[in-house]
Amino acid sequence: MKKMILMAAMAVATMTANAQVWMGGKLCYDYDKNGGTTTNTIAVAPEIGYTLSDKWDIAVGLNYGVSFGDVTTVNRFSINPYARYTFAKADMVSFFVDGGVKVGAVKRSGSDATTTWGVGLRPGLALHISDKVSLVSHLGYLGYQHSSNHDQFGLGVDDTAIDFGMYFSF
Repeated sequence: MKKMILMAAMAVATMTANAQVWMGGKLCYDYDKNGGTTTNTIAVAPEIGYTLSDKWDIAVGLNYGVSFGDVTTVNRFSINPYARYTFAKADMVSFFVDGGVKVGAVKRSGSDATTTWGVGLRPGLALHISDKVSLVSHLGYLGYQHSSNHDQFGLGVDDTAIDFGMYFSF
């Protein structure tokens, strides 16, 4: 039994020798005036991740957003665990793809909450400003998303599939 515990401890120590914890995320605000209707959207998306090696990270993100305006209020919450594979590095820039799942809920004023889920890939790049700070951007999405009355599968690269964030490594 002691040998098993020692072997497990050595395996964990080997895996975590190059490991690094990082935190960050995104903060978003959108104002949309379409005809006579105005909508404001605020979203907060913190993330925490763990670097396993030069190529692999694992992470989880929490997303909360609220849209409010002239017509209705919509609250969204989701959690999305994912794995990040870094496939190329060039000096301060690295290129990666995130693959993960997303599970959440959407609640519109005047109706019941609905459950949503999805699975997909998101390519991105990171600009490493220093050893501790990185600016990160995702561009596009390839995957499937489901809600109670809506199924969506697609490959999208447009202005609605771009996001920017900042990570701090410890």
